[in-house]
Amino acid sequence: FSYKSFLLVSIPTVYLYFKNLITTSKRYNAKEILHFVFPILFGCFCYLNRQGQFLNNYITYFIYVIYLLIYLVSGTLLIKKIIWNTKKKQSIVFNNNDKIKKWIQFLFVIHLLIVIRLLIISFSELFHVNFSFGENYSWVSGCLFIIILIKIWTTPDILFGYNALYTKVKDENFSKLTLSDVWILTQQSELKNIQDNELKEKVYASLNKQINRIEKIALKEKWFRNKESSKSELAEKLNIPKSHIHFIFKYHTKISYADFIKTVRTFDAIELIEAGYLLNHKLDALASKVGYSSYNPFFSSFKDVTGKCPLEYSKEKINLK
Repeated sequence: FSYKSFLLVSIPTVYLYFKNLITTSKRYNAKEILHFVFPILFGCFCYLNRQGQFLNNYITYFIYVIYLLIYLVSGTLLIKKIIWNTKKKQSIVFNNNDKIKKWIQFLFVIHLLIVIRLLIISFSELFHVNFSFGENYSWVSGCLFIIILIKIWTTPDILFGYNALYTKVKDENFSKLTLSDVWILTQQSELKNIQDNELKEKVYASLNKQINRIEKIALKEKWFRNKESSKSELAEKLNIPKSHIHFIFKYHTKISYADFIKTVRTFDAIELIEAGYLLNHKLDALASKVGYSSYNPFFSSFKDVTGKCPLEYSKEKINLK
């Protein structure tokens, strides 16, 4: 129990990473510093008690184990609640919810293995004169950290949670689809519907072009701010048959046409919130601005897509600024 005991500060660091993974805040919460008070005090005590003059190593080890287990259990309950058990109809980043779940599962297993190794080595050393505070066989943890590093290299965006995964609707280059997680760009081979099977060749001749145009109309020209917009009017705007629109939204989107409208309107609302629209307008006005006839459907749609209510999202943005 020497200065190495100060390495316990890594335990709340992992817990806080799990806790803050899905937040949009870019600032530290000052209260989170309190998590580091105990490991620092414990480190000071262990340094002063390295000869065992105050407490023997068995009692100190017991405190150490309890501390690790408290954070391990707390972390498990936390990520179980906010990540593993989260079920949303849709999300701004759609399949990125699954990405985060898989990342956390991977990281948590690695973290669990490191803690188990640390506890086993520390326990075994209680019966020896030289106590390394878990430093022996540290190459095992080193190998596990290398695995984490390789994972980060291959998927660097996952390290930063929703802040990095969320693609803002400010990209003017629509050749790279903003709603890439919505569209299915692979062409269907054989369709069961005879009429659709006959139609597919005509649609596929300009599929990518039409999808890019739909995004441009929806996101740049704010087409869906019109409360009465319909598929027929969208087809007319695109100068293509209505059947082509039906085909695209039937076979080449992961969500329904209604959910697509909800998603686009939510993107529009987010863009307005970030531009400061709510500083001079109420939420009802925002709902009407993006195409809703009343606040309630806007509230439900916004929460389905983002996982937050409009007011909560707005307050976070104000706090950031």
